[in-house]
This record gives sequence, C-alpha cells and structure tokens, in this order.
Amino acid sequence: MKVDGKQNYQCKDCKRQFIGDHALSYLGCKSGITRKILQLMVRGSGIRDIAEVERISIGKVLRTLTESTYEIQPQQSHYESLEVDEFWNFVGNKKNKQWLIFVQKSYFTSEKPDIFIGENIDTLNGF
Repeated sequence: MKVDGKQNYQCKDCKRQFIGDHALSYLGCKSGITRKILQLMVRGSGIRDIAEVERISIGKVLRTLTESTYEIQPQQSHYESLEVDEFWNFVGNKKNKQWLIFVQKSYFTSEKPDIFIGENIDTLNGF
C-alpha cells in the first residue's frame, strides 16, 4: 500500500507494477471513457462540458475525437435534404486543423446525427 492509499499490483509475467483501474485519480485513462466521450458528443454536449462533467482534460476529449475511427453507415442511400453543421479546432498546434462535421436528416427528428471527423471540409465529398 502506498502513502496515498492506492493498492499496488505486480504483473506475474513482466513484473511491472501498476494500480487497479478502480484506484485511478485521473479519470482520463479509465476504461470506457472514450466511448462515453463519443456518446456525449453525439448527444450535443460541448468539449468543455464533457471535460468538466467527466473530470478529464480538454486535450483528452479532443484527442478522443480526432483519433476516433468510427465510420457512419447511412440508413438510406439517398436523402431529399440534409442538415449539416460543422466546426473546426486546432489540435496540438496551429498547423493541425481538424474538422468535425454533423449531418442529420432533419433538426426536428430524434434520429442520431452522423458524425465525420477529418482534416478538411472535403470529408463530405461523395456522401
């Protein structure tokens, strides 16, 4: 037991020392936080809101969004009209501009919006 009251464990194979997932004081490395960040983003929570509510850093939220490999499968092959909302942010430095694009059938439906993440606005080409 350490001074701060967290139980230490040691891997039997590699002899590496670690603490259990339940004893983490910083919740950004907790398992399942990535999925929760993406779910909150789809439901309309902002980056700062997610960071504050989940007690994680804004950098963790931005990193999770840019590293997401989630691909959208459209429910239909053709839509009469779509609503598109996008925003961009710099990740890491001013040269790394990332776009986050929301596409949904209608603002007044309860369907979840499709989300695209890319380095430029051309991500929507071919959709």
